[in-house]
Amino acid sequence: MLVRRYSRELKIACDELHGDPFDADARAHLLRLILQDSQIADAAKSRLNRIQVPAVGRP
Repeated sequence: MLVRRYSRELKIACDELHGDPFDADARAHLLRLILQDSQIADAAKSRLNRIQVPAVGRP
């Protein structure tokens, strides 16, 4: 859930900045996502990859 939420927020932030590249609030939000929240999302994704159950029929 955390990784999905981060990906969604990142996409929205990129879209907002693309719509108005000079929007200081949009730029600050994107920077915060990249510099702070990305580490949390990366750690969550690593945990998910470690406990991921293989699909049926795959070793």
